Amino acid sequence: MNSLIIRLPYLVALCMFGIPTSAVALIAVSLAVINFWVHSNINISLGPLNYLLITPPFHRIHHSMAEQALDRNFGNILSCWDYLFGTAVAPNQMLNESEKGFEVKSEELARQLMGL
Repeated sequence: MNSLIIRLPYLVALCMFGIPTSAVALIAVSLAVINFWVHSNINISLGPLNYLLITPPFHRIHHSMAEQALDRNFGNILSCWDYLFGTAVAPNQMLNESEKGFEVKSEELARQLMGL
């Protein structure tokens, strides 16, 4: 749900530019499916396509609290940007099993929930 709320302004903008509603609905569903995919607990490799597309193990590092994973693997669809800009860290067992998440101060909770 949070993913849809964050992307809602983009979807509304697409409608404002005259993109057919059916196409915008397809984009919204596609983004939701991608979000479920990258946050799934599946350990899968796409072989050479790992350098182009995000896999769950690659994105999982983004949520790791491990020092070597901080500010890494930002991609949500394409991993090539992380490789291009030097923010990619390849999945490994230590990072896969590391603690995930972060602490949010109570005064920042509303801002974090809105994704700002």
